[in-house]
Amino acid sequence: MSELDDGVVAHLSMIQGVVNRLETNSFTLKALAMTLASAVLAFLGAVKNPNAVFTAAGSLPVIVFWLMDED
Repeated sequence: MSELDDGVVAHLSMIQGVVNRLETNSFTLKALAMTLASAVLAFLGAVKNPNAVFTAAGSLPVIVFWLMDED
């Protein structure tokens, strides 16, 4: 099979498109999680008596995406 069939090439192209969309969505969600965590932790730095629940809520998205990235 020296040459690929047009159907095989189209199928592989479709799969590559799906992988690219998943990669883009994953990067966008990770950036959003980092922004959210930074905002919450910055807010906690400005508060006199920070609550531990807010610290956990700000750190949770970062930890979840960190665990998801481990291979």
